Amino acid sequence: MKKFCLFFCIIFTCIIKVFPQYVINGEEYEFRTRNLPQSEVNDIIQDKYGFIWIATLDGLYRYDGYEYKAYLSDGQEGAISTNMILSLDIDSYNNLWVGTYGRGLSRFDYETGEFINFPIEILINRKDLKGGTLQR
Repeated sequence: MKKFCLFFCIIFTCIIKVFPQYVINGEEYEFRTRNLPQSEVNDIIQDKYGFIWIATLDGLYRYDGYEYKAYLSDGQEGAISTNMILSLDIDSYNNLWVGTYGRGLSRFDYETGEFINFPIEILINRKDLKGGTLQR
């Protein structure tokens, strides 16, 4: 009986690792992360368009219910500042904000499909914060 309980616990733990569940807007979702380059997800959020954004230490991914689109840093203007994504948030204006590891914040521009990056130096300088919004 002890062997069966141990076997069951190991199988259950493996299932949880393979099929992680996330809660978005009070509803549970299950994601198969096998199409992501990294299975460890730091944060997840759903925007007003229904896209699910997934933050990993290997990039930002948008899931439309069928496939993933990668948003990766390539050093070009309009690209996200780094692939090390820690957190995601949506503000009261429905802007998607991306918190990075060591590179500040990035805001996604839905019209252009590009990012506006706010390096840590700008965030530290309180003169750049006006009325609770970042001016650039």
